[in-house]
Amino acid sequence: MEPNAVYPYIYWASVDGTNQAYINVSGSSPSDANIGINSGTFTYADDSGVYRWRTFFGNDFFATERITARGAKPVGGRLFLSKNSAQLGPGRMEAACRCGRAPPHCPAA
Repeated sequence: MEPNAVYPYIYWASVDGTNQAYINVSGSSPSDANIGINSGTFTYADDSGVYRWRTFFGNDFFATERITARGAKPVGGRLFLSKNSAQLGPGRMEAACRCGRAPPHCPAA
């Protein structure tokens, strides 16, 4: 637990201590208290990338998505809900292939 961090968080480690899942608070202003729930990292069998799943409760929106472990870019499936919209689909159109990598790296179907 890191309650005094700029963005406080609680983490849980894998049995061997090599991977961590965490819940954190964040925001773009001092009065924000957005919540992120993040899985530990994992790799995909057909890919060299490292990913995690994230669920984020923000200022009037919700998202759950597969993201890159570094850079937190959506890759693969994503659900986004807000006051005026709901979206279900790939995090990025170019990352819609099975391997989760952008073309031209996607294997032929």
